[in-house]
Amino acid sequence: MSAPSDHSTETHQTASMGAQLTALMQQGEAVSASYVDVARAFAALFKAKLRAHFKTILTCVLLLMISSLLITATWLSLQGLMAYAMVQAGLSWFVSAGLLMAFNLALIYYLIATAIQLFDKTTSDLLDVF
Repeated sequence: MSAPSDHSTETHQTASMGAQLTALMQQGEAVSASYVDVARAFAALFKAKLRAHFKTILTCVLLLMISSLLITATWLSLQGLMAYAMVQAGLSWFVSAGLLMAFNLALIYYLIATAIQLFDKTTSDLLDVF
């Protein structure tokens, strides 16, 4: 008599385990679907924020482009004025051009070195947490 009751117990345990596995798979699918929904909601929110701020971002970019154009024009005018002043002071055009080029190269070197130092400091501050 013990054999049939063991068989029914095993059948009941197998059915119970199968139901648990099915429920676990359904819960896993629900969690995955939730993550997909969260990602879609985040993408939709980001897209809405971009649309809302598009005109402002475009205006900022245009202002930066115009200001960089004006800075370039001012810098070139200043270079011409300095070269003319050096020529009027008695230097040749070649010497004044060489001095201005050396000045520009020194300034470019300084700006690049400063940018590298700032980038290095920023990345080290950012990554020190990790």
